[in-house]
Amino acid sequence: MREVIRDVRSREGQLRASAGTLAELSQPYARFPLSAGFALRATAEEIGRFASHPEVERVFEDALSAPQLDQSTHRIGAWSAWAQGFEGQGSTVAVLDTGVDAFHVMFQDVIKASACFSSSVEGESSSLCENGVSRQTSLTSATLALPCLDAKADAENGTEGCLHGTHVASIAAGRRFHDRSFIRGVAPSAKLVAVQVFSRFNSEACEDFYPGRDAECVLSPTSRQIEALEWLYSVKDELGLTVINMSLGGGEFSQPCTTDPRRSIIQSLTQVGVFTVAASGNDGFRNALSAPACIPEVVSVGSTGTGTTPNGFSNQSQDLDFFAPGEAIEAAAFTEAPSETGDCVSSAVGAYVGTYPDIRFLCSRLTYLSGTSMAAPHVTGALAIIRDALPEASFDEILDALRFTARRPPQALDHVPAGEISINKAISYLQEGGVIVGGVILIRPRTYVARNASRDRDSFNTETYRFYENSITSRRLQVLSRPDWVSISEASRPLAGPSDSFLLDIERPLDLLFSVNIQEELADGLTGVVRLRPEHSDAVIEIPVSLHIEGELDQIRKVVTAGPWSMVGDSANPEASIFRIVGLDRSMPHRINVAISGAASGDYQNAFTDCSLPVRPERYSGSEYLIVRGDLAACGAFDRASLRFQILADPTDVDAGLRMRRFFLDREGALTDAGYDRFRNIEVSESAAGEAVPAFLEDLIDQPQGLEDNLILEWIGSSSVGAISEYFVVQGLEEDARVHGVWADFYFESQPGRSPSGYRRCELPAIPERRRGGEYVVLVSDLETHCGFRGRADILLQLLYEGELGPVHSNLRFSRMVQSPDGGITDFYNYRYSGMDNPSRPSVKTDSETGQSYLQSTWGAFGWTGDADAPTQSVFRIAGIRGGAPRTIDVSIAGSLRGNYQGDYSDCSLEINPARASDWDYLIFAEDLEVCGDFGRADLTFRFTMGRSQVSQSAGNGVAPGQVSMRRVAVGAEGDLTNFSFDVYRYAGVSRSTRADGRIEATSEVFEWVGDVNQGTRSIFRLSGVTDLPDEIHVALDHASSQSGRYVGEFSDCVLEPRPERMDGDAYLILPQDMAECGAFVRADLRIRFILSSESLRGRLGLRRFAVTNTGGLTDFVSDTYRHK
Repeated sequence: MREVIRDVRSREGQLRASAGTLAELSQPYARFPLSAGFALRATAEEIGRFASHPEVERVFEDALSAPQLDQSTHRIGAWSAWAQGFEGQGSTVAVLDTGVDAFHVMFQDVIKASACFSSSVEGESSSLCENGVSRQTSLTSATLALPCLDAKADAENGTEGCLHGTHVASIAAGRRFHDRSFIRGVAPSAKLVAVQVFSRFNSEACEDFYPGRDAECVLSPTSRQIEALEWLYSVKDELGLTVINMSLGGGEFSQPCTTDPRRSIIQSLTQVGVFTVAASGNDGFRNALSAPACIPEVVSVGSTGTGTTPNGFSNQSQDLDFFAPGEAIEAAAFTEAPSETGDCVSSAVGAYVGTYPDIRFLCSRLTYLSGTSMAAPHVTGALAIIRDALPEASFDEILDALRFTARRPPQALDHVPAGEISINKAISYLQEGGVIVGGVILIRPRTYVARNASRDRDSFNTETYRFYENSITSRRLQVLSRPDWVSISEASRPLAGPSDSFLLDIERPLDLLFSVNIQEELADGLTGVVRLRPEHSDAVIEIPVSLHIEGELDQIRKVVTAGPWSMVGDSANPEASIFRIVGLDRSMPHRINVAISGAASGDYQNAFTDCSLPVRPERYSGSEYLIVRGDLAACGAFDRASLRFQILADPTDVDAGLRMRRFFLDREGALTDAGYDRFRNIEVSESAAGEAVPAFLEDLIDQPQGLEDNLILEWIGSSSVGAISEYFVVQGLEEDARVHGVWADFYFESQPGRSPSGYRRCELPAIPERRRGGEYVVLVSDLETHCGFRGRADILLQLLYEGELGPVHSNLRFSRMVQSPDGGITDFYNYRYSGMDNPSRPSVKTDSETGQSYLQSTWGAFGWTGDADAPTQSVFRIAGIRGGAPRTIDVSIAGSLRGNYQGDYSDCSLEINPARASDWDYLIFAEDLEVCGDFGRADLTFRFTMGRSQVSQSAGNGVAPGQVSMRRVAVGAEGDLTNFSFDVYRYAGVSRSTRADGRIEATSEVFEWVGDVNQGTRSIFRLSGVTDLPDEIHVALDHASSQSGRYVGEFSDCVLEPRPERMDGDAYLILPQDMAECGAFVRADLRIRFILSSESLRGRLGLRRFAVTNTGGLTDFVSDTYRHK
């Protein structure tokens, strides 16, 4: 080097000076031993001589470079990588820039080493290094690249101190701004080397970079960059250097810069696996990059903005490697002393925002900046993360993975192949390999080889295939074809089941689970291909599949699902649920899995992996299988939850049709069913179609009780009727849902003076102990404490949920529960009776004698009501009359076996008892019916009158002015309360046809789980609409629990003898003892056929079942009125 300089400057007498002068002028201001070069100032003539010297390969101008001016990390897939534990640990990132503010909180314990390379040329530039020296390096100090407190810093005129470098470095490797912030660098666990390569230049030199600005600026000489790169190369091993960021540059280069003086050292760094990343420049070039981004070995980065669209300021060309977010990136800015009060108030400098005091009591600031300078460190951090995830991956493998998985931006130029990086996709690609078809990445393409581990058909292995959407928008992935024995489902959505169409979301991967369809005929050696096509593409992804069977497989079993059943208690719950599966004629279930949701306690996923019940032979009776409360012990302590069942059963049984129902047993062993199972939410796949629900019941019975239904619950009592209590439960709340309170709307309160208009609203506060898992419970005592509720009322409850009023979610469910003294739960029909057979608004009548108008309302018939001596005591409530008491009450009594009743309102008139009246309701007790005589049991219809001013004139929430209602409950001998759902609907229940001999053949639908004469709950069947004995009665018994060989489910199974004493007015009764003629079947599903003379018919035929318990209490099987699938 010295000889070349001496030759050039002493040639032809150009230098006539002493040896001392020669030594001084020959001294270069920068030396590049690794690049075999140097830098010095020279005249134009001397430059020509250097260029022609035989030892000089090329002469370059020491060109100047300028700085290339939360959600972005998520967009490039950093969050997914962080979730896998990859944050850049073990990687070191070097940032060649304007310096880094080492005292900013985002750099605490981050900066591993620092250096400064800066020039001082008299009349042109001055060094920014400490004490004005041109070079400082340290492997331990963090502050050598710290000109941030420079008194000449001027943000408005280009001398920002180290703002630019601080911002860039924090994007690449900054720690979290504070523990409540999402602001952190792409590789927050990487270490940092802060290298300052800029100098302060006078306004003349700055004119080319900042036209029209007569002020100093900071620029970086190429020579100082080379010095810095060579120093980094020399200490790369001590630092563990992974990547170097250069968010600087200048010039316009439409071709690769193969002769750039920085290329030599960058090539050397590349050969040892150190990446160099540079910003493409902010000149808006459409086919050119700035230098050093144009160097072939440099990873060049352009900027994208909102929606991944390339920014207009970003340089682009066919040589651009990647895009990354570069618009309005929020990152570290600078630190400053707090205010005189010690607070970190907003800075007056620029648009800096955000504060967080660090340990040095400096205020750390953030700011938003845009430019390719901000895009480049995103790629720098990405390379650090990928190196952390895959330390053995080569330089080229990592870049290839990023290129392969990069998403091409919308509105990208045709000749620019670069895409926006995706870290998580690149990691998946490197870990498992991949292909891209039609803009969709398939990670690790491979054949699905299915093998069984045992005879069990469930023992075949599964395989998960990961897909990434790599275009600009979400779309669907369609299954064009697949072998029948292959089932495809979304791994993250086990409840969705198999499908042939899946959503490819640009924000997250799609994992498809390939499994064996065990319901198909399987054979060893089956092969095939699954063909998938991305939406809006003609490309097809093909995945080969093959099936290998070792030994013999068990017979085919079909999968049956049923549910959900809500409010199911676990094995320790006093409520004893029994689930009955019928139709298992060939064999018992092979397996029973349970999915549990909305549990009051425990951690359940609402997947069939939650629980597997033991299959017990003693529960199987040849046709039915029972699941009793004790079996649920296998599911743990969920307290109360909604349950779905997955049953593997013989395909012949499934094809013939399975049914599943829930029943309750009380403490006496009496049986009832759960009315809140009445909706068609019980679906058994692969079974025969269920029977239809009568059309007039569709709107009522088949709709779930949800908050969205705005349902009013009638007859809520603050003091229990009998020895029962009640409460209200909202089910289906998400785990993170917050309940702020509950609105309680009260209608027709009985307490004097509480509700003058017939309606009021009260707000209950949220009570933390009422929240259990997915449930929120409201007790009647809550209404008493917070709303002053006493007596009786109709109520409507609405959640205040996440600041919004319910209804909130379609999957939320609102139930009213009635609990007996021993803790057993029964259902309570929640719907208002109004609007069914009786109008809710009374009709206007005129008294013929006085000419005065009044109101009249008719309610009924209330079927099979017992008289004053009946063991089940009916209680009726009329609600909505001001002052409570109607003027008159007339009763029609039909279908009585005793006495002479006409079935009209002349049969009986009740005395008005003021003691039964309250502010807004009136009660009728069993003893009030004594005036009607000894009618035993009959169908009662009530007609009552009231004054026009006695009804409410104001409209409440869900109640119209002038509305009244009537309802019945029944109190059993033990004080238990039952609800008569059959008062809500009228159901025929029989089909009729005319026989060849002219007689009528009336056939019932199925009555499930009817006990024989020896059972604790004895069923009574009542055929209405007949005036004479049936000629014949035939019974078909299906799914009998005992002596199953005797019964074939045909009407030849049993013939009953018609008994004259069973006539009940216009009805015929079949009592439990009559079933003795059918033998000891224990339990069975019954259909009954009557042969009747046409002369015996009177009105519409109807057949209903009632149940009499051991204590004489009467209950009704609401589930007989609808058919579940």
